[in-house]
Amino acid sequence: YAARWIDGHRSACRATRVAGTQSEQVLDQRMGCLARAAAKLDAVARFLEADATTAVAYADDTLATLPDVGQCADPDQLGALDALPADPVRNARARELMATVADLQVGVRGEDRVSLDAARTALEAARALAWTPLVVEAAWAYGTAAAYEDDPDAARDGFREAALGALSLGNDAFAAGTLSDLADVYADLGDDKTALTWLDVAEAIAQRRPLNAGTRLHLLGNRSDVLRHAGRVDDAVAAAEAELALAREMSEDGEYVGGALHNLAVTQLAAGHLQEALRTSDEAVAETERVLGPDHPKLASLLMNASMFDTRAGHVDAAIAKARRGIAILDRWYGHEHPKVDALLNNLAVALRMHGDTAEARSLFEEVQRRRAARLGERSLDNGEALCNLAIMDLEDGELAIATTRAAEGLAVMESVLGPDDPELANALVLNGGIARYRGDLDASVAYLERAVAVVERGRGVDSPDAVNPRVELAHTEAARGHHARAVEVLTPSLALTERSADVPPEAAAETRFAMATSMVHVGGDRARAIALARQARDGYVGLGDGYASKVDDIDAWLATVTPARRGGR
Repeated sequence: YAARWIDGHRSACRATRVAGTQSEQVLDQRMGCLARAAAKLDAVARFLEADATTAVAYADDTLATLPDVGQCADPDQLGALDALPADPVRNARARELMATVADLQVGVRGEDRVSLDAARTALEAARALAWTPLVVEAAWAYGTAAAYEDDPDAARDGFREAALGALSLGNDAFAAGTLSDLADVYADLGDDKTALTWLDVAEAIAQRRPLNAGTRLHLLGNRSDVLRHAGRVDDAVAAAEAELALAREMSEDGEYVGGALHNLAVTQLAAGHLQEALRTSDEAVAETERVLGPDHPKLASLLMNASMFDTRAGHVDAAIAKARRGIAILDRWYGHEHPKVDALLNNLAVALRMHGDTAEARSLFEEVQRRRAARLGERSLDNGEALCNLAIMDLEDGELAIATTRAAEGLAVMESVLGPDDPELANALVLNGGIARYRGDLDASVAYLERAVAVVERGRGVDSPDAVNPRVELAHTEAARGHHARAVEVLTPSLALTERSADVPPEAAAETRFAMATSMVHVGGDRARAIALARQARDGYVGLGDGYASKVDDIDAWLATVTPARRGGR
C-alpha cells in the first residue's frame, strides 16, 4: 500500500511539474487526497502495533479502512474541496486533526473501543476548521462510535452530516454507503418509512457511477437489515442472498463469505426459515474456521448464533457444545470478564435450562445480569433481557412475587429502548402474560398476550413462527377463563403453520398440539383428532430430551382420562 502511495505521489507531481498535463488546482486536490490516505496508513500501523491480541483479531477490519489510492488520481473522485487549506496555520491544524480522525476511524472498525466523547470532540474541531473532507470523515467516525454505544440519535446525526458532506464533494461511493448506514439507524429507531426512503436514496446514488465491490457489499448488507426491520422478510432474504453471491465473487480466499453467510442465516431466521438458517449458520462457522482457523475470536461470534439457532430447533446438546466452544475461544483470547463473553454465557444458560440443568443455568443467568448491568447500565436493552431470563428461573423455582417484579422491570427497560411495538418485545410480553395467569389475573394476562401476538404479526407477518408461542400462551389463558372456543380460534393458524412448516421450533410445535387437543375436547370437537395431536405432542417432547419429562407426564395423565380403556379378555 505504501509503495502504491509513493507511486501516486510521484505521478501527481510529474503530471504538473514535468509533463505539464495537470493544473496546480488538481495537484492540490490529489495531494489533499494522498495526505488523508497517509494519515489513515499511519493510524492502521499504530493500531496493529498497539496490542497483539487486537491486531490479530481485527487485522482484516482495520486494513479495510485504507482508502483506494487510485481514487486520488481520478478527477471525478477528488471533489472541488479536496485540497488542503492553503493557510499555513489551518494546513498544520488540518494535518494534526487528520491523524486524530484517522485513529478514530480505524478504532471504531477495530475494537469498538472509541469513546463517543472523543469522537464528538474531533467532529467539533473539524467543523471549526471548516475543511469539508475532514468534517465528513469525523462525522462518520462519530456516527459509528454512537452506533456502537447504542446512541441511535447521535448515530443518525453523525451519518447524516457525513453523507450530505460527501455528496457536496461528489464522493458518491462514500455517500451511498453512509446513507445506507443512516437507513439502518432509522430502522433501529423503528422508523421504517424513513429508513426505506434513505435506503432508496443510497441505491439511487449508487447507480450514478460504478462502485467498488466493497461498497456494493456494504449496501446489500444494510439493505437486508433495513428490509428485515420493516417486515419485508422475503425481500430481505433476497438482498442477503445477493450479498453472499457478491462475497463469493470478490473473495479469492473467502474472507468475506463467512460474514455474508451469517447475515443470510439471521435473515432466514427472521423470515421463519429455521431449517435453512441452521444449515447456513453451520456453513458460516465452517467457512470462517477454514479461513481464520479454529481459535479465532470471530469464530466465537458465529458459534454464538449457531448455538442460538440450535436451541430454537431443540438441538440442545449441539447448542451447549457450540456455546462452550465459543466461550473457551474468547476466554483464551480476551479473558473471561471481557464483554464479548456475555452473549455466549447467556446462550449457554438458555440451552442448559432447556436441558434441565437448572442450577447451572440460574448461576449463568445471574452472572450475565450482573455483568450487563455493571457494563451497560440498569436501563440497557441487554439488562432488560437478562432480568426477564432471571424471572423465568424465579417462576420455575416457585418465586412468583420475585418473578412478577423482575419480569415487569425487564419489560419496562426493553420498552424504553425499543418502543412499544417492536416484535423483539414478544418474549417479555409472553413472560409477563404467563406470570399474570399464574397470579390469577387473567384479564391482565390476556392484555399482555394479545399485545405479544399483535407486535409479532405486525412486524413479522401472521405466518411467522415467532407468533406461535404467544398464541399458545394466549390460548392457555383463554382456557383458564373457560373460553375454550376462543382458545381453539387462537390456536388454529399456529396449528396449520406447525403442520406445514418445519421452521416452527419443536417446543412451540409440541405445546401448540397439546393445547389444541385439550381445548378441542372441551368444546366437543373431534376426540380422535385431539388424541392424535396429544400423541404427536408427546413424541415432540420426548425428542427434546429429559428436560421435558414433566411435559410428557402431563400428556400421559391427560391421555389416561380421555382414551377409552381397553377391555380385558375373559
